[in-house]
Amino acid sequence: MEVTIIGCGGTGSAILWNLIILPKIQKINIIDYNKKQIKKVSTILTKLKIDKRRVRFFHINTKSQIRIKEITKKSKVILNASLPIHNELILKICLANKSHYIDLASDPFKYPDTPYNTTFDALYKYNKKFLHNNLLAISNAGLSPGLTDLLVKHVVSNKKIGEIDLIKISLAEKIDSKELVASWSPHILMLEFLSPPTILLGGKIVEVNSETSSELHNFSLPLGPIKIYPFSGHPELVTIPKFIKKRINRIEVRGGMNIGNLNLEQITLEALRKQTSLSQTIKNENVFSWIAKSFISPSNFLDAQKQGIIVSEIGGIEIEIYTKNKSNKIKYSITCITDLKKSQKLIPLANVSTYLVSVFPSVLIELLIEDKIKERGVICVGALNETKDILHRIEKKGLKLIQKTELQK
Repeated sequence: MEVTIIGCGGTGSAILWNLIILPKIQKINIIDYNKKQIKKVSTILTKLKIDKRRVRFFHINTKSQIRIKEITKKSKVILNASLPIHNELILKICLANKSHYIDLASDPFKYPDTPYNTTFDALYKYNKKFLHNNLLAISNAGLSPGLTDLLVKHVVSNKKIGEIDLIKISLAEKIDSKELVASWSPHILMLEFLSPPTILLGGKIVEVNSETSSELHNFSLPLGPIKIYPFSGHPELVTIPKFIKKRINRIEVRGGMNIGNLNLEQITLEALRKQTSLSQTIKNENVFSWIAKSFISPSNFLDAQKQGIIVSEIGGIEIEIYTKNKSNKIKYSITCITDLKKSQKLIPLANVSTYLVSVFPSVLIELLIEDKIKERGVICVGALNETKDILHRIEKKGLKLIQKTELQK
């Protein structure tokens, strides 16, 4: 059985680690345009004494459609661990090769200055063709969106919930670092934090006030209290109501980060100061990409850790679902928190963020290889029905999920 991963950055290499230990997968193709990153991942595998004979690395630009199609012609699953702009091209290769498709993110709608082909709608137009060919394409299958959607679907299905008053998705990370550093894309972090914050309210996406909608959120230890802010246009505002067929009155997705003693507002200000000290002019460049230059890149996270710049990292998610029955208001919650030591014990190539993002798509690939997922067509995670089996496998990979049910006053 053969699998292909497009992109061997932090998440792609973590997924590779999860798959390379599976005997059912005889061959794994890794395709990336970054020759330096390919060499780095290959060298780490050698140092860790991993048998690389089943792994083939290809230094290819994703625009090389004919070459990628040839390389992946025997792949049962192709996963895009690179940017959403490549989603549609890879999806079409999957159709041509009769392969299943997974990506980690697609946009819920067209953002300003981004092309239409980054959206889920651009993929969904191939739904009938995937159904006709008995193939499955799963979009937005990372952590958030992705695992967040699955956890909501699991609670809603197993608790037999009717109408939902509120879904809160909270994301947070603490990094003890001597410099500004990002464990995942600083460009996306800045885009989600600095763009107009939005929530789903009464079936419509509406803007909210960032300051009045932020809060000091008490996550479970060892994460603890972190100030979180409403993010802009997070995919769950669309993916959850579209594929989880329940009436949902409100969805909020909020996130926060501490680097040292700095919260997300202070981190952003420090990043701006760092960039303006170099130049006060932005020349033909996206403002979020410009600010992101002030961070140590996620691809250099492990190097910064070895150099002692990064001391520790803790991260996690919390999902709260508020509903009611005839006599009580009820809050269901699921929390998942881990640290750098635990993450790297499970995946030496990972940081906390890439570990958390990698587990769910790795499980989906396993299930597709075993023909255990029956859904077909182009879907998001909320359309999947075998949530118990998926979550069981996720927990077997070391991701501890704490579930609670509380009666509210």
